[in-house]
Amino acid sequence: MPDICMCEGKDCPIKEGCYRFKAKPSQYGQGYFLQSPYENGKCDKLLPVKTESSVQKIEQPTQPTQSKRSEVSSLWIKPWVNTSSN
Repeated sequence: MPDICMCEGKDCPIKEGCYRFKAKPSQYGQGYFLQSPYENGKCDKLLPVKTESSVQKIEQPTQPTQSKRSEVSSLWIKPWVNTSSN
């Protein structure tokens, strides 16, 4: 079930490339736009359908990146550690 507002694609020339039109609607109830969001030659609500070629375009990092958590964890104060000197 897609957790999105779907589109019926009425009078939309780009509906075949949009997930809001192509997704399988929920059998228990699915929300749809009341009016087509396609206006003036564009659609602000377009969710492009993922294809194998579009997934391959995502670049992988060339170098491993350091976790931000490890940078921050060195700043955390552990309350169980006794920091006072006697």
